[in-house]
Amino acid sequence: MVNTKITELEKLEELISDYQKEVDIKKKHVAYLRLIEETLKLVKKIVASFYPLPNTITKDDLIQVGAVGVLKAIESYKKEERGSFKTYVSKVIKGKIFHYLRDKANLVKTPRETLANMSKVREAIDLLSENHTKIPTVEEVARFVNLPFEKVDEIMNIELIKNMVSLDQNVY
Repeated sequence: MVNTKITELEKLEELISDYQKEVDIKKKHVAYLRLIEETLKLVKKIVASFYPLPNTITKDDLIQVGAVGVLKAIESYKKEERGSFKTYVSKVIKGKIFHYLRDKANLVKTPRETLANMSKVREAIDLLSENHTKIPTVEEVARFVNLPFEKVDEIMNIELIKNMVSLDQNVY
């Protein structure tokens, strides 16, 4: 008995090939829909690997973002340049999801000016620390970087919040 089951990879390769070769508009649209339907299974698998999610983001949100990645991948895929369609579409889906999470997971955006000053403050703290045994005060850092006390205090608080670890969090 011959095993005729087609693997997911082979199926996606066949569907993308059919879509790209088709010249009849209606048949091409049908091939496009079949390709999207099949690739959405891959999106759901990829989304399942993103755990835990922030409370503000649902799996349905990520599936929608992944579906947008699928559409982009289908239109930009060229076999001779990209290799396997499954590998390419997986990278595009993950990239879209990571981009979405990066933008949406932080509900409060740090102002651009503050981001620019963060590196100055970090460098000042490193230089002013005595053999990394004493943390300089906000006033010392503010004088060193020539910024107002309030701005330096805000930047140092942002850094503290970023590095905060929950007592319930597993540390590996």
